[in-house]
Amino acid sequence: MKIIKLYGERNTGTNYFTKLIDQNFDVEQLPGVVPRKKILLLSEKTKDLYFSLTQKDNLGWKHSAVSLDLIRSFKKLEQCHFITISKNPYSFLLSLFKRPYHYEGEMPKSFSDFIRREWKVAGRDNYPGKSFENPIALWNYKNESYLHLKNAYPNRCYIMTYESLLENYNSELQKVQAFFDLKVKSADFENYSKSTKDKSVSHKDYQKYYLNEEWREDLSKEDISFINKHLDPQVMEALGYSIIS
Repeated sequence: MKIIKLYGERNTGTNYFTKLIDQNFDVEQLPGVVPRKKILLLSEKTKDLYFSLTQKDNLGWKHSAVSLDLIRSFKKLEQCHFITISKNPYSFLLSLFKRPYHYEGEMPKSFSDFIRREWKVAGRDNYPGKSFENPIALWNYKNESYLHLKNAYPNRCYIMTYESLLENYNSELQKVQAFFDLKVKSADFENYSKSTKDKSVSHKDYQKYYLNEEWREDLSKEDISFINKHLDPQVMEALGYSIIS
């Protein structure tokens, strides 16, 4: 059976796409989170310990930067295929401010302050330093690691954007199926229309917000200018994103 490992930063649709894979493909998914039955018992440090002990079997946290050394040492590498999910950095930063998973310290009250503060990393982030200068640098680093993965394994790594997945999940699943030659569970792909985080929000609500770029209304000119100064233009171009003028 073929194996899928999914990587994507926080708030980029990894929970949604994990469910799509489970519903539609006959594959093994490597786990990317601490088992739910244990998660309430674990602190951030013990979650880090969990992945330090298990990463040789699961290739690490789904939100981690990709480690090519870890992947090369994976015993089932010949069976393994990789999918990464990227999200427009501007909307990603807004999402991270609203849901700052694993943020350490006192949370800034405004988005403007948030993007100008350092982001302290967890051990399972797979970053050699203790913190990023700001969450924009976090986006740059993680997404650049996906591009390195694609460069190392061009025929076994599929780079996806959250926006393309929202626009047409069926088309994206068809592309993934063809790219990896995966076995499907039924002739028609099935969507997962419920929100994995907020039950009051529908799939159409997400489409409207992200595909119409309604999130632009929450960005000031000053914040856009600051974000632009810190974005990696090469990563932006490689992923098909445009810098807002």
